[in-house]
Amino acid sequence: MSSKSWFYDRSHFWHVNDQQDHCCPKHCTDEIWPECATSKFSFDVKAYYMIELGYYLQGIVSLLFWETRRKDFKVMMTHHIVTVTLIMTSHYSRMLRFGTMVFLLHDVSDIPLELAKASKYANMETLTNTFFAIFFLVWVLSRLVYFPLHIIRPAVFEVPKCPHISRKRFYAMGGFASLLISLLIMHIYWTYLIVKIFKKALFNKTVDDIREDDSDDD
Repeated sequence: MSSKSWFYDRSHFWHVNDQQDHCCPKHCTDEIWPECATSKFSFDVKAYYMIELGYYLQGIVSLLFWETRRKDFKVMMTHHIVTVTLIMTSHYSRMLRFGTMVFLLHDVSDIPLELAKASKYANMETLTNTFFAIFFLVWVLSRLVYFPLHIIRPAVFEVPKCPHISRKRFYAMGGFASLLISLLIMHIYWTYLIVKIFKKALFNKTVDDIREDDSDDD
């Protein structure tokens, strides 16, 4: 994704360049607006979409049949369903540039989180606390700062003018932006839980998943 122009400049969410992937929502197609009549994406973008869709579909099955139901089960299930809907909606509406950036923002914090989990299982408390602190920083920056400022704001306020602006805004962008905002709400909920874990780690020198407490309540 680092080779894509929209990775560095959010104005390229909409920019059409003959040398790069074309991007224009499906509902913005018109004979008098030829730039919008084409929409193509390279294989790596399509492959990224297929991988993420498969991941979240198996996540739904896993939550239903395999994983222990924790306190945030309903929120996690809602998150997976919203994400799958977002993937399909963005693909149908030709907004894969937005979608790939949402994927990246979700994936980047998983790396220190999984390292923290592995360290916890290995009883390496210092390393666990270090990776968890890195995870918390990356989580806040990616999901509570960059996501609303550079993903949601362009989707809501920076839709460019075109012959089908009303159709695009109300039928494509309206639903798409609503899904993004719902993800942000869930991010805020999980941040609250993470802050509680972080405070516990500071005072007790140990990192524990508070979602496992009273997991049978739901």
